[in-house]
Amino acid sequence: MTKKINPLVSLFRELKRRKVFEAGAFYAAGAWLVVEAAGVVVQTYKAPDWIMQVLVALAFAGFPVALILSWFFKFGPKGISRDESEQPGYQNALSADSPAVPGSIAVLPFRNMGAGSDNDYFADGLTEVLIAKLAGIHSLRVISRTTIMRYRETNKDLRQIGRELQVAHIIEGSVLLSDQSVQVVAQLIDPLTDHHRWAETYTRPVQDFIGLLNEIACIVSVEIGARISAAEKKRLDSAIPVDSRALRAYLKGRHFFSQRTQPGFQAALQYFSDAIKQEADHVPSLVGMGEVFLIQGIYGSLPAKECFPQAKRYFAAALRLDDEEYAALSGMAAIKMFFEWDFVSARSIFQASIAQNPSQIIGRIGLGDLLVVVGEQQAAMEQIHTALRLDPLDVGVSMNVGDFLFFGRRYEQAIEQWEKTLGIAEHFVPAYLRLAEAYAFRGESLAAKKHIRRAMELDSGNTQVLVSAVFVSAVTGDHGKANSQLEKLLALSAERYVAPWVFARAYAAMCDTENAYEWLDRSINDRHGAVIFLGVNPAFDNIRTQPGFSNFLDRIGIADGGGLAAKTTDL
Repeated sequence: MTKKINPLVSLFRELKRRKVFEAGAFYAAGAWLVVEAAGVVVQTYKAPDWIMQVLVALAFAGFPVALILSWFFKFGPKGISRDESEQPGYQNALSADSPAVPGSIAVLPFRNMGAGSDNDYFADGLTEVLIAKLAGIHSLRVISRTTIMRYRETNKDLRQIGRELQVAHIIEGSVLLSDQSVQVVAQLIDPLTDHHRWAETYTRPVQDFIGLLNEIACIVSVEIGARISAAEKKRLDSAIPVDSRALRAYLKGRHFFSQRTQPGFQAALQYFSDAIKQEADHVPSLVGMGEVFLIQGIYGSLPAKECFPQAKRYFAAALRLDDEEYAALSGMAAIKMFFEWDFVSARSIFQASIAQNPSQIIGRIGLGDLLVVVGEQQAAMEQIHTALRLDPLDVGVSMNVGDFLFFGRRYEQAIEQWEKTLGIAEHFVPAYLRLAEAYAFRGESLAAKKHIRRAMELDSGNTQVLVSAVFVSAVTGDHGKANSQLEKLLALSAERYVAPWVFARAYAAMCDTENAYEWLDRSINDRHGAVIFLGVNPAFDNIRTQPGFSNFLDRIGIADGGGLAAKTTDL
């Protein structure tokens, strides 16, 4: 069951983020000093008592005013400024007061009506596939899977869910799976009025499952007045029966893939492989195989040269069968960007993928990454905010917003964003690690170390925790500790894969140009996914002006600070 965010906890986090507590403390201290000083003056010059009474009353009256002002404004070295999180386009919190977006729809998690939880994967898979089918209709804005799954066991009513997701329509239902057939109950509801606009019960053979979801997507689109193009209608009408064993294996693969853990990836690979053995031309399973290898390559959990070629092989197989498969297109674009460094082709393919499915998340995040790399920061933020509107409770998307701000050296805003990420998932270790690194860059070593300790408490065996600890030590000037931690990482690399990029970042932060260059060379030779951000990553600011740094950028084909350059070496 997904843990719901306590409103009091959310309020506390927001008060802390806006530094309301700090403002209150500063005001109280300042008011006390003024009153004490005034008391001495009044006593010395024998002034009337009412002056002190008025002064104390004003001090008390000003306290709530100071708190209110601190909510809306920032007070800093540059003076007073409006809190940017109040500006249009910056908010990522769900607003209960925002109107529903026309043509918007959310598919709530379908309930498994079978005995026990063995078939929960099938209900989740139905939800995910129906979301994908609706997202393929351009005139709809469809909330993505990650956000939807947070409502799996919610006790919120539909009106509240509709307000939170800012949607005009909600689909909910249930599924009952047997050996050879599946029964699906689906209903379309207006969350504002709780009016049931359409409802139907279907019983079909399992192999006709995809065709059934296509049919439901068509009916729902007509009911809400969405425009369906001829190409979209043709695609929804062309469902091919799927072997029931292949379908079950595929849906189990999606279930494990969504866990985003190394054991989950391995289980997903096995189930996708089983589905392909049952049906060699099953495009979704081919895409699933490609996505598992792609994510592992991007995360750096396995060497890029092991992962990306495998991912490319499966995406290419899927596109040979269906050249409009948007997830395979996004996957190929990601390989062009992260592994082949062909940024022009990657951009074109990402745009083609988004044109096929405007409600998808992966393509928009990928295009956002590319735009950061080529120096188009504003366009990158527009892409990531669009993704956030489509998937407002996805911690990965929320974290990416912070990453883009971080690359722009907007550390305070990045910190605020990652605090919001923790408001969605308070035990999300990557957010704590990013906060630690951002605080280190701001020179706040105590705050940085506090977040590292919290990450260690949550997941002491996570290699990334040690990686961030090394980096924090390097950035905050504790080079002795950083070198000691690097030795531990080097020893650990004999047991498991540790990306050379980790060492390059740490040595660059310590201004150790010689070692930084050695590990950068290895990172580029290994085709580590993160090297494409070399031109914008703050970790390398200390050595950017050193002789030879531009050679590394040239090898990748990027410019310092963002932009493209001609590659001098095609590795």
